[in-house]
Amino acid sequence: MDLPDLVIINKFGKREAEGGGFVPVICAALAAGVPVLVGLNDSNRADFETFAAGLAVRLSPDDGAVLAWCLTATGRRPLTA
Repeated sequence: MDLPDLVIINKFGKREAEGGGFVPVICAALAAGVPVLVGLNDSNRADFETFAAGLAVRLSPDDGAVLAWCLTATGRRPLTA
C-alpha cells in the first residue's frame, strides 16, 4: 500500500478533543510512520496536548517554520534557486 508523505489536519477541534473526528486518521498515520501536521487554536490546545502526550512539536505560526518542519519530517530538502 502506498502511504502519503505527510498528513495535514486542518484543525484539532471539539470532535477530536472528544476522541472522534480525525483522531483515527491521525493515529493511523502516526502508527504507519507518516508525519502529521495539525492546526489548532488556543481553545483546544490543552486537549491537544493531552492527546499528543508530549510527542508534539510546537511550531511558530509562520510559513518558513511550517515549511522547514514539513521538509524535515518528510526527509526532503528545501528547493534551491
